[in-house]
Amino acid sequence: MSLHWEENAIVNVKLQDNMYTLAQLYQEPYLQLFKISNNTGKWGALNLNEIESHIFVYSDSTFYKERFIEKLNNFVPIEICPPKYAINTSILTGKCLVEPRFKGKQKLYETFNSKIIKKALDPIHDEEIIRQYELIHMEPNYNLTTRLIYFYETGVDVDLGKLYEFYPDEFNKYLNIFQNRFQINWHEY
Repeated sequence: MSLHWEENAIVNVKLQDNMYTLAQLYQEPYLQLFKISNNTGKWGALNLNEIESHIFVYSDSTFYKERFIEKLNNFVPIEICPPKYAINTSILTGKCLVEPRFKGKQKLYETFNSKIIKKALDPIHDEEIIRQYELIHMEPNYNLTTRLIYFYETGVDVDLGKLYEFYPDEFNKYLNIFQNRFQINWHEY
């Protein structure tokens, strides 16, 4: 079921038959996902201000056309202020969302009209900074879905794109796990 994108709407997201989560829509195509899931897709009274945010992503249209199952009217939207994100400048021409600049294997990540905390971060010396910031880039449906399913099953958030850019050994470890768990091919991923 495809829903009309409405900024600040809270939507029910179906990841698989027995796994649902919540998302709040932002400036299209950005959305905030929360550290909450259940196996029914039924949500009681929840205050989103009391639920920890998970990831703020730029999703492809297939993700929201296939995964959003309904707009939820019994939730009050929260103010979304994603404070710790790096943005791939080649794809974003909207609101300023974040702070740092990363030099990865193939791309330069930076920000718009925002403080740069340190230029050309080094994967070894600046690992703490790199790990605390989300790299915002377009997340295709399958990438985002498998990332979320793995997170809600294990509690471990794995961004294969970030690992590919900065930590090849860790990337290979998790790629093997994802290939076995989701029968994926990295080139298709």
